[in-house]
This record gives sequence, structure tokens and C-alpha cells, in this order.
Amino acid sequence: MAPTDEPTLQQEGGYPHEDGVKWHGARNDSLVDVWSWVHVVTGIAVGWLMHPFIGLLIMIAWEPLEIFVLSPLSLRFFNYPFGYESWRNSFSDIVFDAVGVALGFFVLRAIVDPPFQVF
Repeated sequence: MAPTDEPTLQQEGGYPHEDGVKWHGARNDSLVDVWSWVHVVTGIAVGWLMHPFIGLLIMIAWEPLEIFVLSPLSLRFFNYPFGYESWRNSFSDIVFDAVGVALGFFVLRAIVDPPFQVF
């Protein structure tokens, strides 16, 4: 690939790619976005079906996995910015996870017994 005047991801502080893939979008730095609601709903399901401490630990572990493993792989192999977010967004996702787990464990379990329990 011939050098161009366009900034690469590495120059922009993004993920460096040896195959020259460029992603000119900024990392998602929002405190609230459409994925926030996905985290709440997933947290509700996790809090309903799992012990809340274990469920929340799994959900917290997802965030660095998403940023450091899945996002670079997604950009490299599919040129799609899955999980291309800042730590600020990840921390807010964890807050939404915690809200969801609390709702699932304390509210949904009080209304409906889970059909099974994982962990």
C-alpha cells in the first residue's frame, strides 16, 4: 500500500494495523448511548438468572475484553468498529450493567422466579 497524506489509525491514537486498515471515526466517548439500554436489559437477565455478584463480575470483565481484544479483531478482519469506545464509555456501561443486575435481582426476582439459575 502506497503512503498517503491521510492520517492512519496509529497517528490518530487508534489501533495500529499492519494491513493498513484505517478507521477515521472517533472512539465512542458518550456516557449514554443506544448500547446503554442493551447493557441494562442484559444486566436484568443476568441478575435474574445468576448470583448478582458473579453476574456483575462477568459483565465488568466484558469491557476490557471488548476494547482490547474484540475491537481490534473486528477492525482488522471486518473493518467494522465494534467496541470502538473510550474508557469513559466503558465505565458508564458498567454503571448501566450494575443498574440492570440490581433490577433483575431485586425487582424481577420478586415478581417472577427464574426458570433456572446459572452459578
